[in-house]
Amino acid sequence: MRAQGTSASQVAGTLSTKFGLDALQTAQILQFVGYAAAEMMQGLRDVYALTAQAAASVGKAVGYGAPDVILGLKQVYSQSPQGAAQIARSTGFSATDVMQGLKGVYTLSASDAAGVAKTTGYTATQVMHGLKDVYGTVAQDAASIARTIGFSGPVVIQGLKDVYAFTATNAAILARAVGYDAKAVMQGLKDAFSYGASDAALLARTIGFSGPVVIQGPKRRLRVHSHERSHPHPGRGLRR
Repeated sequence: MRAQGTSASQVAGTLSTKFGLDALQTAQILQFVGYAAAEMMQGLRDVYALTAQAAASVGKAVGYGAPDVILGLKQVYSQSPQGAAQIARSTGFSATDVMQGLKGVYTLSASDAAGVAKTTGYTATQVMHGLKDVYGTVAQDAASIARTIGFSGPVVIQGLKDVYAFTATNAAILARAVGYDAKAVMQGLKDAFSYGASDAALLARTIGFSGPVVIQGPKRRLRVHSHERSHPHPGRGLRR
């Protein structure tokens, strides 16, 4: 039927009415004989009245990737980038998968795709993985984007550790370079690298922070300064 130019909706109708197949069974056959995800999703919508969420879930279940499913969400269900990303995430696709779809289908920039991924509910580490894997974003740019779209310093430091294999010192320097204050950097050292209060304070001073700031710990109050000394070339020369 595919070779005769029959549409996915026509095939789905035949499989449903003549063979009694459900949506998932029909989707498996449509995928097997070579229909694109968008064609399959159109067939499921026309014949089984599937919602965008249901069609995306079936698409993933039968083996279509996120970019193909997201294209179907755009073409068949007129979903916006935010709507498509939300559905793709709830279907189980990773941030990297979703950002690949946002780039390929909606031609979003790295910062725009990261912003959509964040508002959809992905973590800083997941979004930074997407920036690195999909857009080839280097660590400093990824940290800057993450800050711009609203991620806190501690979670960005965690992302620098997990995604870019940064040491505590390099993560702290880069977090300072993109604009996080002493309190955020020290909290990130505590959360991501299990730094104690005195070690976090020492590193904060070493990279150029000064002035009173208090960070809460389980048993200690750590004081360091909030205004900064001159620190030449922040973030330069950082290596993984």
